[in-house]
Order: sequence, then C-alpha cells, then structure tokens
Amino acid sequence: MKLNWLLFIFALRLGIASQKLASSWYNKACDLEKNGKHEDALEAFHKTLEVNQDADREWDILDRIAKSLSLAKRWGDASTYFAMALQTHPGLESGQLKLLRELVDLLRNRGNALLNAYKDDEEREAYEVALESFQAAAKLAQVAGALDLHFFALGDLVVGCASLETFRFGHNECFEKCDQELESFLDKVGDPSAGKVEQVIYVAMLLEKLSLEMALRCMEFAKPLAYEFFEKTNPLLASFLYHLGRIYKRKGEFIKEKDLYEEAVHKHAVWKNVWQRPGYVFPGYALEAKPWWRLPENPVPEELAEVINLLEAGFHAIREEVVAELGFLDKEEIFQPDAEGISRDSGKWHLAPFHRHGRSFPETRRRFPRTTEILDHVLLFDLARDLPRGSVELSVLSAGAILVPHCGPTNHRLRLHLPLWVPQGEPPRMRVGQDPFVACWREGTAVVFDDSFEHEVEWERAEKGLRVVLMVDLWHPGLEEEGKSIVRAHFARHDSYVL
Repeated sequence: MKLNWLLFIFALRLGIASQKLASSWYNKACDLEKNGKHEDALEAFHKTLEVNQDADREWDILDRIAKSLSLAKRWGDASTYFAMALQTHPGLESGQLKLLRELVDLLRNRGNALLNAYKDDEEREAYEVALESFQAAAKLAQVAGALDLHFFALGDLVVGCASLETFRFGHNECFEKCDQELESFLDKVGDPSAGKVEQVIYVAMLLEKLSLEMALRCMEFAKPLAYEFFEKTNPLLASFLYHLGRIYKRKGEFIKEKDLYEEAVHKHAVWKNVWQRPGYVFPGYALEAKPWWRLPENPVPEELAEVINLLEAGFHAIREEVVAELGFLDKEEIFQPDAEGISRDSGKWHLAPFHRHGRSFPETRRRFPRTTEILDHVLLFDLARDLPRGSVELSVLSAGAILVPHCGPTNHRLRLHLPLWVPQGEPPRMRVGQDPFVACWREGTAVVFDDSFEHEVEWERAEKGLRVVLMVDLWHPGLEEEGKSIVRAHFARHDSYVL
C-alpha cells in the first residue's frame, strides 16, 4: 500500500513537472511567434506537444502549430494540422459556446489553408473540401448563435465559391453561382461595425484575384462604411483605397480612379498628395518622401552606399550570367509574365524572382548561381534584411512596352535598379511622381527611387530590343530598428491586405 502511494505521488509530481515544462515551451513559442520568428516558434510548439500530458490541451497546441505554419506560408502542412486539431477538439460534445466558437475558427482556418495550399495546383478536391469547411463553419456558428463568426464564415464561403469557380472556368469571370453567397454576405452586414466592414474589405481583396466584378461590388459597398468607421491613419483604409483604385485601373475606369484619389487626398487626407498613394503608409508620415534617391549622374547616397557599391562591383559577373539566359524568356518557370495588369501587353514585361515577399525561388537561384551568391551577401545588410513586401527580381522589358501609371504598395521601402542590358538609341524612359520622363538606365550604374510614388515606363522603339535590370527592394533609410519592428508587426497581422 505504501509503495502504491509513493508511486502515485511520484507520478503526480512527474505529471506536474511535465505540464510545467509544456507551459514553459508553450510560452516560449508564443513569444517567438509574436516576434515573427515562425520557424523557431514551430520548433517550440512541437516541443510542447512532445511533453504535453493534458489531452484537453492537445487541440490547442495543434491549432497553434497550424497557425504558425500558416504564417510561414506552409499551407499544406497547416491544413493537415488544422484537421488534426479538429479531430481532438471537444467542441461538439461539450456544447459550450466558447468551445463551439473555437471549432468554427478551426473550420474557417482549415478552409483558408486549403485554398492557399492548392491555389496554383489542379486539386479540385481541395477546393471542395475547403468549401465544405466554410459551409460547416457557417452552419455551426448560426446554431451556436455566434452571429459575428457566422458573418465571417459567410465571407469565407464567398471566397471559397469563387476559388472553385475560378479553378473550373478561369480567372476574372463573373460567377453567377456565387452571386447568391455574395448577396447573402452583404445583406448580413445589417447594422455595420468596424469588424464587419473589415471582413467585407478582406473578402473584396481576396476576390480581386478571382473575379474583378465581385471584388468591385464588395469594395463599392464598403467604401462609404470604410470612411465612416476607420480613421484616416488606419492602415486598412489606405490599403482598401489602393486596391479599389487598382481595380478601377484594370477595368479601364480611369475617371472613377482619378476621382477616388482626389477624394482620398483632398477630402479625407488619407494620403498627403495624389502622387504618392501606397497601400501601407508608415504611421505619421515620418519618412522622407522624394521620388528619386539616386540617378546615374548623382553621387551614391551615403545611407545606400554599401549596397550600391557591392552590386555595381558585381555588375560584370551578373550581366554575363543573365544575358546568357535571355533566350529562355518563354520559360515561365523562370521568367514570369506580368500578372498584375501593369503592362499594357503582358508579353512585353517578364520577371524572374529570386525572392518575393519572404518566399525564395529555387529555379531562379539555380539558373543564376553567381548572381545568387552576390544577392545573398546583399540580403545580409541591414538595409535589405527581413524586409516585408520586398522583392529581388530580374525585370526584362521588351521594346514597345508601356507600363501604365501605378504606385507601389508601401512607403517603407525603396526600389533599386541595377541596369544590366540597355540598348543604345531610343532607350526606355521612366517618370516618377511629378518629375518628367527620364532615360534613367545606364549599364552598371544603380538608380534608386521610391516606388510608392506614381511611376510609369514607356519605350517607343520600332526595332526589337530588351531592357534588363536587377531589381532589389531596400528598407527606407529613415527607418531605425524600432520603425522596422512596427512595419514587420503590421504585415504579420495584415499580410493579405497589401499586395
């Protein structure tokens, strides 16, 4: 009897120690996640799962692993872990409102992870399972009386339906099958709130990639509500107007686009002027704003010197490697045609990404090993390291191309061009802000501009030719580490809002 009692005490203490260890790993993982260190957070959450002995807590740990995988853009793995969390969640059995709400969230998150995991693949079953998850979430939220979650799930359902229809029939169609879901979603706005308006905007931005007609209906519905519920300094307001303007441009409704910008600047003061209209405005406009930071005839700005000097020193090696591959412009696994409607002829502008928004492109890196080596050194500099919404790409423009006036998505970065190949006679020209058009590209000499200012490119040349630049995004030099942390935190929360 005494031995059994001692064993019981030992087991109890061991269990308490295990749960303390599990809590320690869990708290560490949450802190890492908060600081944007998704891979380290994943490792810590997995450690939590290994030592956890509380069955009621298992679903929560699986859910956090899935969310970390989502933040790391590992959507396929995320959908698997959301499914595992669903299997271990006690919500339906307990009937408790809090647990039912958590179950609705799990269903929504699993559906969104599936959509992201398979958006580039022919996986109809994944789209159908995602749609089923959204339908189940909407029904469960309604049964539970969670009207806010029911509204959010209806928004997910609209996107899920449009995703499936896009997969079946192609992009930017007006899907009659989805009209009912969209009308039901907008009708449920009822008495609007900031949370509801934010969900309408979120749905509209996702629809922009699927159906311009549906996205425009959502955005025009949301526009007066956005001005009513969001302060001019709210980052979501600028992002919303940025996307709405882009849709007007893509549909050729240029008068509506112009009126939108005039109203945003002169009536609501969302932007300082009509020439600089980023989707994300660093809080307080604390950053120096000028269209050009370096033109060929100007000296290298001190704050950009280390990056510019390194790239210009590697010019010959980069140029030799890139020019040898220009015959592969038709290979879309390397050179991708313009997908945002910026070029009037998508066949005249191609991009080969090394890095884009935190994602690496192995095929490009393999094709250009020497360039990749130089760029990896560049990305170690403070000006380039861990830059949200930053890209490193080859940009290839064909003679006769026109890039329509447009603004970059954020003012926390600058864009550097290292010209690698520029034909003589009738060269392409670029306008940034109110400055006149200028033939700014000279081989081997970097130029730097703020692409949050409206800019456009024209190349009126009868003969064939290519302009090739290496494009590298950098932090705005006015941002100290504290400011960079503010930017990273914003994009960790609202990664889907700004493209």
